[in-house]
Amino acid sequence: METTKNIFKTANTLKLTKLFKYYNLKLSDSNRKIKCPFKSHAQGRESTPSFYYYPDKNTFWCFGCKTGIHAVDFVSAYENCKPIEAARKIIQLFNCEDATYTDEPHEDLTDNLLLFFTKIRDLRSDINSEEFSLFLENILEKFDVLYDKYNLNDNPKALLSLIEKTDKKIQDFIIENNICQKQLF
Repeated sequence: METTKNIFKTANTLKLTKLFKYYNLKLSDSNRKIKCPFKSHAQGRESTPSFYYYPDKNTFWCFGCKTGIHAVDFVSAYENCKPIEAARKIIQLFNCEDATYTDEPHEDLTDNLLLFFTKIRDLRSDINSEEFSLFLENILEKFDVLYDKYNLNDNPKALLSLIEKTDKKIQDFIIENNICQKQLF
């Protein structure tokens, strides 16, 4: 019996362009930006493209709804289902043994990004505070600017440092504003 980790790993080997084609999205190695296809993003009415595909890493990211990374994340957000359900669907639909993408040295970095943004998403749903939402929006915009400005995809140490500093600022804000008694990170 396969472990959950192996199911995710197998599903995430799928080349994202196969998923994009399956869902009739016009993304490719040359066309890397579209309006977010997720219904949860601005109730499906996004006006400015914020969904980016990164073919060299076989990842994606929506800067509007802060969702992304691997194939499982895409199907989970698109189908509004649990990640394990998304992973099983990918394996079933695409018979993942013919996957064309293999692990890269940046896998740990990608996992750290995924973990960080999953925490952000969970915080957004757990903490119902307009002040906190505005703070998160502001700090994540700064994160995006620094990420792009310094091309942090090519600098794993700097990216991990940025994640840690951003994480610390969020923790500090939660504690300083008595939003929650326990430390969430």
